[in-house]
Amino acid sequence: MLHKLLALLKRDFFVTSSYKLDFLMYWIHALAILLPFFFIARMFNQATPSHLFPYGGDYFAFVLIGLGIRRYLSHALHSLPGAIGEEQGLGTLEALLATPTSFRKTFFLLSLVSLTYATLSLFFYLFLGILLFQVRFPQANWPVAFLILLLTTVTFYAFGLLSASFILVFKKGNVVEPLLEGFSSFLGGVYFPVSLLPSWLQGVSEFVPLTYVLRGLRLSLLQGVPLSTLGKDCMILALLSGILFPVGLWVFGKALRKAKQDGSLVHY
Repeated sequence: MLHKLLALLKRDFFVTSSYKLDFLMYWIHALAILLPFFFIARMFNQATPSHLFPYGGDYFAFVLIGLGIRRYLSHALHSLPGAIGEEQGLGTLEALLATPTSFRKTFFLLSLVSLTYATLSLFFYLFLGILLFQVRFPQANWPVAFLILLLTTVTFYAFGLLSASFILVFKKGNVVEPLLEGFSSFLGGVYFPVSLLPSWLQGVSEFVPLTYVLRGLRLSLLQGVPLSTLGKDCMILALLSGILFPVGLWVFGKALRKAKQDGSLVHY
């Protein structure tokens, strides 16, 4: 399976690199997102809000992690449906499905390619923060951060499976993605600490996976907090991934069988 994944990555790399303007626009788009928050952060130079104290007091470093993970969430939700739509648009899905590789493995490989680019996108945001905006992580606990990112990947991928199932069955715009992205960004604390929310909304945020992801990553990267302190967040993410991933696989399997029975698998 590894050589098939590498073949897909190689193909996508050559396709992407052939459109140099798109690559340049990706840089510009990332800068356009980060620059306003950089200047907003400068307003806090003289007085750091108390809500930022648990995260080291640097608002730009705080929001940089939030924006990177929001981008990662977007990629994870779009990975499988986006890969399916792209192959259908290119007219290559039928050819891929005609190979000896099973349906499940084919779709898994397609989404894995997108998740690989999602991970690169996250590191790209951090790289821009370090290179252009002088963000530093001197106390970072990288092993804990990578553990949280792994749990995040499984959890988000489960939502991606549900998202792709909706596309396979209904062939229309997906309601799962905007709901998850919009509400998760607000309630999960992408742009500001959750502690700023009214108490009743803070209670609602406890049901949003992104809340635990961002809290864990920010504390581990900005404050070097050990795993023992983040045990609750990691346990909740592990529980969510352990429940949602099998459910997502089951729902996607059902949707895939229905699409095959209806003969609509290659239609978008």
